[in-house]
Amino acid sequence: MAIDYDDMMQSGATGLVSRYDEKDVMLYALGVGMGRDPLDEKELPFVYENNGLKVVPTFASVINRGEAPPERQRMPQKSQINFALVVDGERRITFHKPLPPQCDVVTDERMLAILDKGHTRADFEAAVALCRETGLTLVPTFVPFHPWMSLDDYCDLLDTIARLDLVDNVAPIQLAIRLLLPAGASRPRAAFAVFRKR
Repeated sequence: MAIDYDDMMQSGATGLVSRYDEKDVMLYALGVGMGRDPLDEKELPFVYENNGLKVVPTFASVINRGEAPPERQRMPQKSQINFALVVDGERRITFHKPLPPQCDVVTDERMLAILDKGHTRADFEAAVALCRETGLTLVPTFVPFHPWMSLDDYCDLLDTIARLDLVDNVAPIQLAIRLLLPAGASRPRAAFAVFRKR
């Protein structure tokens, strides 16, 4: 995975417009396990809109990045990266008040730092094997949907998960996070084509 540091640091976008609504926040809450007990009064407000719908705070980390005209986006030009294999190492979010159940969002994104730990696919496969040998259950996380991912990259990720027998270990939300896209966005059609094709 060749990373050109300067190329990556210059990538980003401004004025990315998106929105989310009650359906998105309820699906996220269900995806992270809220509502398993329909009588749990503490979880019900996160999955039922007629009960003063609340938003799980971690939803802030998966809100769709949005759309912007090409002139306001700069994708990496020199770096050959399969972003499905890149780990989001750290994220800091400051909450000034609870997130509303529906919202129009405008964001700017930029790289603050890049740390190439040098891990490869072979390292990941070795970690899977080591966990199996020691009897540990590996529950990997991924960032599968982003603007740089191709259909081939996504298919490769799914094939790798299946080949390593990790299907039952990967939470469905890990493969659906970036499907929270605004109406009319082109990316979902490509993603859904994966499921029809395979």
